Amino acid sequence: MRGFRAGWNAAIAGSRTPAEPAKRHKAPVALTSNLEAEIAALPAAAQEVIAEGVRRLTAYQDRDYARLYLDRIQAIGEADARAAAGGRLLAATARQLALRMSYEDVIRVAEAKIDPARVERIARELAVKAEETVTVTEFLKPGIDELCSILPPWLATAILKLAERYPVLGRLHLAMAVNSRSISGYLRFATLARLRAFRRKTFRFQNEQEAIEAWLRLIVQAAARSGELAIEIVECAGLIKGYGDTHRRGSGNYDQIVKLVAMPALAEAMPLRQAIDGLASARAAALLDPEGEALAKCLADLASPAAHAIAAE
Repeated sequence: MRGFRAGWNAAIAGSRTPAEPAKRHKAPVALTSNLEAEIAALPAAAQEVIAEGVRRLTAYQDRDYARLYLDRIQAIGEADARAAAGGRLLAATARQLALRMSYEDVIRVAEAKIDPARVERIARELAVKAEETVTVTEFLKPGIDELCSILPPWLATAILKLAERYPVLGRLHLAMAVNSRSISGYLRFATLARLRAFRRKTFRFQNEQEAIEAWLRLIVQAAARSGELAIEIVECAGLIKGYGDTHRRGSGNYDQIVKLVAMPALAEAMPLRQAIDGLASARAAALLDPEGEALAKCLADLASPAAHAIAAE
């Protein structure tokens, strides 16, 4: 109640605390002169996004990973030029590619939990005094997917097959509350964060890279027909995020949209304008309704004869 009254009095008096700019998870990574020159040779509309992508992926993994990002971008730049997209396709792909390559996994979450900037922010928000201590309890509920994501592919595949055979195993989750400010809690997260050096050998990394390559091939194919169609396919990647159930749902929605809208469009079995509008509508439906009912209705409407007749007109 004292806090409420203080806020009320401040509002009445017109007092307003200036907002503090959001801090980055990590300090910006400096680009080498070679990278800066390479980025400067790309279309101006995409340079800022690509530079940020390189910084993000260097901080996420290492410079070799950022190099892979730039190599992938080169092929999209060529497709953008052929489609006369004016750099829009390149900029959109660069943004989504950086996000997809820096996917959320157990390792990244662990790094975030013990990030000193996060601890400082919590202490600042709680107005913690110098002589006071802070306890930060992290509520976690990892399941089979989270466990398998950081295992070698051969072992993760065996466990997932076992989970398919015994569904109760697939639904198993381990609820836990960990104090990340205690020695034992901190060491748990620090140990997981150190797995970053082995990320390339994990099951999740392998799957993500295969999915990214398939998505990039789809973009290049779409650009040959229409730059606008390619951009819509790029933006559909925004459905794939998080991990566990969130990642599974998003990936499933993306796969449906590709199968029922993008692929028919590339095969010219669907009118171009209907495909472009359909991708945008399906993506919006998937974002609005995580359970998938709105998406299912949208896809059914797109497949109806009436929709094809309207598009033909």
